[in-house]
Amino acid sequence: MHNDSKQAGQLQGIAYLVELTLWMKNMIIKQIHGSYMKKYAFSLFLIMAMMNCFSQPVRQHGQLKVTGTQLTDQQGNPVVLRGVSYGWHCFWPRFYNAGSVDWLKNDWNATVVRAALGVEPGENNYLKRPEWSKEKIMAVVDAAIKEDIYVIIDWHSHNINLKEAKAFFAEMAGKYGKYPHVIYEIFNEPDEESWAEVKAYSTEIIKVIRAADPDNIILVGSPHWDQDLHIVADDPLQGFSNLMYTLHFYAATHKQGLRDRGDYALRKGIPIFISESAGMEASGDGPLNHDEWQKWIDWAEQHKISWITWSVSDKNETCSVLLPSASAEGNWKEGDLKESGIRTRALLKKYNNNLAVIAYYSGDASRLSQYPVEKLTHIIFSFCHLKGNRLHVNNARDTATIRELVAAKKRNPGLKVMLSLGGWGGCETCSVVFSTDGNRKAFASSVKELDSYFNTDGIDLDWEYPTIPGYPGHAYSAADKNNFTALVKTLRDTLGSKQEISFAAGGTDPFLLNSVDWKSLSPLVDRINLMSYDLVSGFSTVTGHHTPLYSTSKQSASADHAIRYLDSIGVPPNKIVIGAAFYARTWENVENVNNGLYQRGKFKSFVPYRQFSQQLNSANGYQFYYDSVANASYAYSVQRKEFATFDDPVSIQLKTAYAIKKGLNGIMFWELTLDKPQQGLVDVIDKEKNNK
Repeated sequence: MHNDSKQAGQLQGIAYLVELTLWMKNMIIKQIHGSYMKKYAFSLFLIMAMMNCFSQPVRQHGQLKVTGTQLTDQQGNPVVLRGVSYGWHCFWPRFYNAGSVDWLKNDWNATVVRAALGVEPGENNYLKRPEWSKEKIMAVVDAAIKEDIYVIIDWHSHNINLKEAKAFFAEMAGKYGKYPHVIYEIFNEPDEESWAEVKAYSTEIIKVIRAADPDNIILVGSPHWDQDLHIVADDPLQGFSNLMYTLHFYAATHKQGLRDRGDYALRKGIPIFISESAGMEASGDGPLNHDEWQKWIDWAEQHKISWITWSVSDKNETCSVLLPSASAEGNWKEGDLKESGIRTRALLKKYNNNLAVIAYYSGDASRLSQYPVEKLTHIIFSFCHLKGNRLHVNNARDTATIRELVAAKKRNPGLKVMLSLGGWGGCETCSVVFSTDGNRKAFASSVKELDSYFNTDGIDLDWEYPTIPGYPGHAYSAADKNNFTALVKTLRDTLGSKQEISFAAGGTDPFLLNSVDWKSLSPLVDRINLMSYDLVSGFSTVTGHHTPLYSTSKQSASADHAIRYLDSIGVPPNKIVIGAAFYARTWENVENVNNGLYQRGKFKSFVPYRQFSQQLNSANGYQFYYDSVANASYAYSVQRKEFATFDDPVSIQLKTAYAIKKGLNGIMFWELTLDKPQQGLVDVIDKEKNNK
């Protein structure tokens, strides 16, 4: 569908070039001949320049709002922004440009930047050079909007300048109020002003902003350099929406006492935004206290509080993240970064990469210890089934397995363990059972009971398929579409917001176009596990790629094809999980034409990845190939006339990179016990996710 438009075609072409770059990186690792790389050298240069097209925080989250103490997206999901503040514009104007914004987004993984308008100090301050000053701030704001990240317009002063601030924010809100990218910080670090004075000032500025911009977030400061949140908590502003209060910390000075104030404010219902922070002393100088800095980050992450570090500048002090050697427009090497810059970049690359890594698990309790569950975010027990209208664990073996999965949280405290209903052939009565409200409520209650009993974290629905034919002989009905939505709504109402809900979605057009009501389902679920594998199934009498990343002229079904369709109908990318296959499908009686690809044949077998070296090897005549259009690997044996299609380290790396660059929720795979316990495909995902 998207391929028919010029714009979509251009985007797909760029995406292909990006993925080809990553593939060629792998080929270097595999010691492909140097002349092959020379052929693409110029393309590589162009491709890397295009890498900024894909990570789009504002597109993912949209209009931000404040819900209780939490910053949330337009659908009410919690949002944590993490980024960097520029230093005072009046001292470091050289960094206020589009190039540095591009670099902070695409190399440092910043999802927000802060443009600090120096109101009073120096000869180039806002009061003395207002038009020039606004040009510098707007250069950063315009670049952030172009890069699709959030941006804070920061009135960087320690004193009240009411008249000037009202005029400035009236102009900024009038110019940028229509953009959901913009956040206003109306008073950076009041020092000696009382809360009554700050509160009165803030009320006036908020009214000015709200006259032009009714929606965007406004950040309000507190006395003593944004330290007195406990005073704010006892007497907050009233009558305004989408306000948050700033807390600033410098970890070598501010420790548990200030976090205690933050905890008090949260208990009193005060939403907090850390708009300035760093690891050294409050003076901006002195050694970094790495341990205390990490405690602050842990505290912020625990409470889902956004945080920004100080500052993009090259002053001879610890808090400046750059050395004077650093270019004004980004492209900073590690040698251009101070210790605080190296640490800030590492923190952003770690915490702004929230890619879920989801393993389905069909093994028994004894096998789990072999696998690196520390590298997973979720593991899904496969499968539970219906017994009447209730979710049922089949036997003692499955009970023991679920208990072992939950016990794996000792190895990985952040691991989520979910129960899955169904699977291929495992949802025979789903269409009938879920057709009534009473049955749906009974099922939801049973899920809640099992989650409580096992201490699991939610339900994954693997009904193959609502509305369309699935497993031969299983009932399906046009009414399944609405009934599935009603089922998920009942689950959400029963389980609440803390338990997770996901469902396995078919990756082919019949499912995408007919099976479910995407618009109604998307807000209700935590994620959609896209089965972008088995796209050429065992029923097919013609070979093809069963788990390709991109479509080809011979095969439209692909992960990208499905994701682009979902994007076109408004499914948020951060709800979509790309699927990977830890197994091959093989066909026999395949003639040696085009190395067996797109040829007639008969499905033969399913080969686990851990057995590739024993079965798909040169002794059996297999030669390996790579389709650079589909970004898919395959193999063919002339002597056996057998064709194999699969994911391997190359394609898994590319799918992981694609998920990161597209801002998807994560990558999932079927299934963990098919992998090698060591140096397997999970390790490939982990390396790509964490830039190892």
